[in-house]
Amino acid sequence: MRVRVEPGASLRGITQVPGDKSIAHRWLILAATGRGPSSLLEVPTSLDVRSTASCLALITDKARPSLHAWATNDPGSAEGHGSTWNVRVEGEAVSGRSVPLEVEGEGRAGLVEPAAALDCGNSGTAMRLLMGLVASGRFRCELRGDPSLSGRPMERVAVPLRAMGAEIETTSGHAPIEVLGGALQGIELAMPHPSAQVKSAVLLAGLDADGRTVVHELAQTRDHTERALLALGAPIETGNGVAVRRFQHEGFSARVPGDTSSAAFLVAAAAATGSALTIVDVGLNPTRTRFLDVMARMWARTSA
Repeated sequence: MRVRVEPGASLRGITQVPGDKSIAHRWLILAATGRGPSSLLEVPTSLDVRSTASCLALITDKARPSLHAWATNDPGSAEGHGSTWNVRVEGEAVSGRSVPLEVEGEGRAGLVEPAAALDCGNSGTAMRLLMGLVASGRFRCELRGDPSLSGRPMERVAVPLRAMGAEIETTSGHAPIEVLGGALQGIELAMPHPSAQVKSAVLLAGLDADGRTVVHELAQTRDHTERALLALGAPIETGNGVAVRRFQHEGFSARVPGDTSSAAFLVAAAAATGSALTIVDVGLNPTRTRFLDVMARMWARTSA
């Protein structure tokens, strides 16, 4: 098949993109497990992020009201077929910039046994990160997902968490997953396949493990978790792998930056049409912006 693409009308002006889902998952988990109040701005209202908030509401007490209200405050806009597009929910500012999501945490010691299975919907990030979080919980819980998520591999997360001391049963390597948390020991993990989700799950478990937890990667993956923990004062070591020790953070305030992947489409559109476009408040984590190097090789000019 041959496709001919020609420039269309030019783009001009200033725009913004929704908050980064990958970062939002992590900030929600850290807010729910912090000690004291946290305030989050620009949390995207996609289905994936709502799944994380809904699951966290089931395993927390003080954080439950705000997380449940935020996750279920759906204006009725249809998001069928597993779509994760962002919609406006009640409480967002007219400008499209969100009001803060206030979360009251009690630390990891405040996690409670859920009254129902944790429904992760279509979100692999939610399921894998939550596995790491509940691995040290002194309770049993089940994580489920929709048919698509139930076909994705989960042993790559379960194996290192078992090595740390959690009891985890998968369904032939997939969801549903049953986790019985317990006292964890730090491990040194050489990941056979690069995965930011597996790395993050192990690091989250390492925050409540005895000793040092180290993750070695064959290739660098996005480092949102490490950056977030470092910002909260965690004893993160980088260089020869990523290492962490037991750490309990306090509540915090944070703004989720604009999603780099969403911005990439606008950058490509501007480059293809010879346009001048400004996209504000976009995350510039170097592990997410390598597409800009490719654009530069195509003679597109970008600046941050």
